[in-house]
Order: sequence, then structure tokens, then C-alpha cells
Amino acid sequence: MQIPIWLTIIISLTSGLITFAISTWFYVRHEERKQKLEVFRKLMGNRHGLIASPDREVEREFFKALNEAFVVFGKSPEVLKAILNFKSYPNRASDNFTLLARSICSDLKIPDATIKDDFFNEPFIPNY
Repeated sequence: MQIPIWLTIIISLTSGLITFAISTWFYVRHEERKQKLEVFRKLMGNRHGLIASPDREVEREFFKALNEAFVVFGKSPEVLKAILNFKSYPNRASDNFTLLARSICSDLKIPDATIKDDFFNEPFIPNY
């Protein structure tokens, strides 16, 4: 029994569309995770912008990343709540940052149970 040509064409097109949809879905997930990791990297790298007398450029970079986090983590209510704490409780920067870092770790499925709060609150700053 021979398969009609129209059925072969439909099966081929369907197979191609399914492959395209699956690869697009994986690509979008990969790109979203990559953006989230980039923002988290910027926040962690510039967290010393929250100390008592920070370098203005570092402080600017930190808050720039914080504003980006609002967009990148827009689908994560836990992270958005932590970001809003910076506005609601501006005098509790270290607590706010710990909450934000832990909620981002949770969103990205980065294990942080063994990391103490001091790690988030006390950035590496050289003593010259």
C-alpha cells in the first residue's frame, strides 16, 4: 500500500512545525535564564554599592541592575516583592538585598541553603 503524496506532505510539514515549536520554546527558556543570571551577576557584583559611602558609579550600576530585575523577573512574584522592599523599606538595604538574593536564587533554582546571610550582606572589599 502506497501513502498518498498529500499525506506525506502534511506529515512532513507537521513534523517540521513541531520541531520548530519545541526548539523555539527551549531557546526562549534559555534566553530568559541567561538574562536573569546576567542581572543577578550585576547585582552581586555591585552589591558594595549599598555600603555607607559607596563609589557613585558602583551605586548607579547596582540600582540600574535593580531596575532591570523588575523587568527580567516580572513573572516571579517572590522576586518582585523583594524588589519592592527597596522602595518600602529604604533604610533596610542589607535585609532587602538578602531577601532579594535568596528569592532570585529560588527562582533560578540555585541552591543557597548553605550560604549564610553574611555572604550576601558583606561584599568582598579589599583593605588597602
